[in-house]
Amino acid sequence: MKENKPKKKSSSKSKTTPTPRAQSFAEELGVTDLGDPILASHGRIFSVAGPDHPVAEFTDEFLVMHPSDKPYQEEDKSPSEDIVFKMDDRGVILNEIGEPKKIPGAKFKGNELFVYWKLRPGSLFHYVVFFDQNNAPNFLIIKGHKLTTELVYKLRNMTHNGELTHYPDISFEPDTEAL
Repeated sequence: MKENKPKKKSSSKSKTTPTPRAQSFAEELGVTDLGDPILASHGRIFSVAGPDHPVAEFTDEFLVMHPSDKPYQEEDKSPSEDIVFKMDDRGVILNEIGEPKKIPGAKFKGNELFVYWKLRPGSLFHYVVFFDQNNAPNFLIIKGHKLTTELVYKLRNMTHNGELTHYPDISFEPDTEAL
């Protein structure tokens, strides 16, 4: 038989000191509730809905979202998100499941309207096109300006059937630089 002897306890007690945690951005701003949703820090203006919500930074050009649970990082030192659009062979943006992205319910001369790969300069608004019998993309135009998704949604919502030919000022022109 084996005899069970009590084990000797180690005489050296190991003390673990917790590693200091970096202060979160919400803690740095002193966010506890919705009492003061607009805050200033680092020479900038921020807005936050609560300690567990993203912190919005207002700049001259953008609205920058910062995670509330991580320390603040200057723009040039923080990683940025690259926005990538997938498109088909015609230049139509694909939706989340890989289908051509349409403007639902909107039509021009009976043709479905699609979100095109080209953007209005200085914005993130895509132009809208329809494809003719030759499968060539055509931009919708009002007073010499190509229509973007934002405006087409608004115009579609003001019709009873989504047909944009109800607006006599809308014309079209082919994309001469098609893919």
